[in-house]
Amino acid sequence: PAATYAVRVSTEFPIYENDRVEQFSRILQADDADEHLDLLGRLMFDSHAGYAACGLTEPGTDRLVELVRENHKNGLFGARITGGGSGGTVAIVGRRGCRSVVDDIASRYQNETGRATYVFAGSSPGCDEFGSIVLRRADQDRAARRHNLPSGSV
Repeated sequence: PAATYAVRVSTEFPIYENDRVEQFSRILQADDADEHLDLLGRLMFDSHAGYAACGLTEPGTDRLVELVRENHKNGLFGARITGGGSGGTVAIVGRRGCRSVVDDIASRYQNETGRATYVFAGSSPGCDEFGSIVLRRADQDRAARRHNLPSGSV
């Protein structure tokens, strides 16, 4: 009875998110998708902000998204939390050849926070350059070992 819930924002999020996903999909299917990286990035940043408004992100993923935003001039266009929320993985959209920028962000984050990071690479046909930065926790590493997965992949 004493709790207050963000009902409106939590109701709006899936509606707006569905629209963002449809726009993102249409852009990716277009012949000139690489000319719309700024829009793809903005959709990802908006998605992250909407998810955060629902209280589903955590300071670590919010910081990583902000570091990506700061590196726009270095070929990164957008980022958002992914993989179930409440911390863990941040997906990034950027130009090919930006892996070193992503590695620098992961290193900077680790130096700032002391939290280990792992950068997925080659996890799908579209991610041969870089994929996501994952915040590793000890319980995630144990779960990964139990399932014979790379450390940080759970």
